[in-house]
Order: sequence, then structure tokens, then C-alpha cells
Amino acid sequence: MSDNYCNNCKKKVPIWMREKKTTIKYVTRITTYDEVYAVCQFCGKEVYDPKVADMNVQRRAFALSGSQE
Repeated sequence: MSDNYCNNCKKKVPIWMREKKTTIKYVTRITTYDEVYAVCQFCGKEVYDPKVADMNVQRRAFALSGSQE
């Protein structure tokens, strides 16, 4: 896994990838999808990862496109 900067540890750290169910509302539609997030292996706090952010944008778009009726 890649290293990311942890604001809590104040240094670059290895990360773990985790998933959680997230519910979003867009106009009148409500849908749930699996969101990915990065966690510092030292302190366990969430860290920002641009690749993860991009992945979640795609997951939200897919979830919303699949929930159209």
C-alpha cells in the first residue's frame, strides 16, 4: 500500500484501506454504496488519499445511475 501524510502523526505513514456503507440523497433519490477510505496504520485515524477520493466519486456516480427509475 502507498504512504500518505497523516495530520495526526505529522509524517508520511503506510495506510490500510477500509470500507463503509454510505447513504446519499440526490434530489429525491436515496441510495447506499460502499465507500472506501484510508486509515493510518499507526494511529488509526482517517487520512486523505486522492486515489481513494477519485474512486469514491466513481462509486457514487455508479450508485446513482443504478438507482434511477
